[in-house]
Amino acid sequence: MVPTKEIILGYAAEGMSALVDVAMKQPTVVLEEVAGITSVKCTDSAVSMIFSDTAAVKAASAAWPKSNFIIITYSPDGGCNTADERGFYTVSAISFDEASFTATASGQRSALDEQSEDAVVEFDTITAPAKRDLQTSFSGEINGTLIDTGNLKIVVDQAKFESNIRIKGGFRFNFLKFKSSKMYLDIDYSGLVNLNVSTTVAASFSSDMYKYQPLSASVSAFSIPGILDVGPIAKFGLGVEFAASGTVDASLGLHSEIVNGQVHLDLLDSNKTSSSGWKPETSVSSDVSAEVSLQLNPYLDLNLALGIRVFKGVIDLTTGVEVKPQIINAFSADLNFAYASSSGITFTKPDTATCPNGAWFASTFNMDVNAYIGTVYTKTLYSVNAPIFQPQCWSFAG
Repeated sequence: MVPTKEIILGYAAEGMSALVDVAMKQPTVVLEEVAGITSVKCTDSAVSMIFSDTAAVKAASAAWPKSNFIIITYSPDGGCNTADERGFYTVSAISFDEASFTATASGQRSALDEQSEDAVVEFDTITAPAKRDLQTSFSGEINGTLIDTGNLKIVVDQAKFESNIRIKGGFRFNFLKFKSSKMYLDIDYSGLVNLNVSTTVAASFSSDMYKYQPLSASVSAFSIPGILDVGPIAKFGLGVEFAASGTVDASLGLHSEIVNGQVHLDLLDSNKTSSSGWKPETSVSSDVSAEVSLQLNPYLDLNLALGIRVFKGVIDLTTGVEVKPQIINAFSADLNFAYASSSGITFTKPDTATCPNGAWFASTFNMDVNAYIGTVYTKTLYSVNAPIFQPQCWSFAG
């Protein structure tokens, strides 16, 4: 009932909620917190209120200033505001009529960003206020041909992908200084993939890359008109780096799982951006039909991107995280066979004197987690190169 400059406004949409903690320029009355108001109607220059009884009118008359304060409406009825936002009115004068249980405030329609000095926005879940998040799960089971020519065919026999993503965040903006003092996002990720790739080769091929982006999923956008718009999207792609020195049929299976990957993005200070939990559990199987030199390197590419617009664009940016796990394999029957991977990974060959015909193979898991904020910066948060098979002799039995 008593006007105050420090207010907290709650918002909700599609199972999500947000809290906006605001320091206002003038004392403010939030009508949803005032007992005894039965009706509110608005024009661009006035707010009319009907109270339930004389006591409610007297209480408001005693507590509210006679001028120079702000009224915030909440009901979509009466033309004060739309259903998913509040109305803000600066009051130059107000009159009370105890006989008719009414009050009429003269002034003009305004907006939160025009009447606040400082505001903190933190988006939240309705059921668990301690976890401010947007959340989605998406999965898919896909197959398809990456390339099919007369001499080369690469097929994704199966790619099963399951993922859970949670995005939390908060922003603080000072309207007097026109400066943000807090901007952060927390991204939690867990997922697994089962991938089977096969290839049929009828000629030699130098190293090349074949890409396939079969899945994308939009996390439900969250919007508080004039205050916060978050539009996230998750994209999942896969591809193969490939090279071969002759005719061969080959297949490769991959299972990889990340249980609890986390990224904290500080959008103001890249040195405070961090990650944890991204080390995956990975296993690989392969089958090669002929003793030829072969490079068959499947990779996944997960991009979690967010467009964020706060307070009508005073904060407007794109940020995200890219995760690219890759299996790098070398099956070498020719000591002169050149391997080239965009990862930059190279293998140290085993002592060829101990290997029949000098044939050897090796396999390693490589992954980077990169965070980016528009064109401002890109930062590698996590990088791992974990050998699956150390370079060793290849005793071909096929």
